[in-house]
Amino acid sequence: MVTSKSSKIFKHVLGWMRKNDIKISKVAVQKTLFFLKESGVQMQFDFGMSTYGPFSKQVVDIAKGLESTGEIIDCGTNYKLTGTFSVD
Repeated sequence: MVTSKSSKIFKHVLGWMRKNDIKISKVAVQKTLFFLKESGVQMQFDFGMSTYGPFSKQVVDIAKGLESTGEIIDCGTNYKLTGTFSVD
């Protein structure tokens, strides 16, 4: 189970990427969250290795939740933030 703190960290990463004009690719999001966790940020993502690097199913689950509320759109290899996206 992913905590609300982990969800907030996920949303913060998306917001930071948008603010800094960084392409919000799914791979970049996974790698950024992995790096943050390895750097000591407390979050409940379990990472394993995949074709493109570290991968967490919990990250995908949060993205699907944000997609269902209309905050993001899954564009294949990228996420697009909608006008309703906000970092709490």
